[in-house]
Amino acid sequence: MLNILSTISLKLYRLKPFVALFGLICVIAFFSSFFNVSYLNSEILFIPSLLGGLWSALYFVFLSAFMAVPPIPGSDVKFFAKIKMRILRGIYYLLGTIFIVLTLAIIVISFKLSGIWRAEY
Repeated sequence: MLNILSTISLKLYRLKPFVALFGLICVIAFFSSFFNVSYLNSEILFIPSLLGGLWSALYFVFLSAFMAVPPIPGSDVKFFAKIKMRILRGIYYLLGTIFIVLTLAIIVISFKLSGIWRAEY
């Protein structure tokens, strides 16, 4: 699992500035619609900007977190280095599990909020 997440993160890392820009635009649109700022004073952008911000934050964390996953320790590595690498890989496994659970939660939230948004507008 960690090797797959690391490979995906390395291949898509060049998209990180675009994800950050999209997230910033979504956050600005969310707060503009929340505080009724001039051009974005309608509530129609409230739910899509919230969902876009959630997805971009999750994607940004994914790209940042899985860049430096330590390799599986070989037999030539010293004992304490093996322990350190295994502990780090365990933390990455925990982080990967949390990431998968958060992705599933955001999928459910996206379906629910999109249904509300579609019914209202």
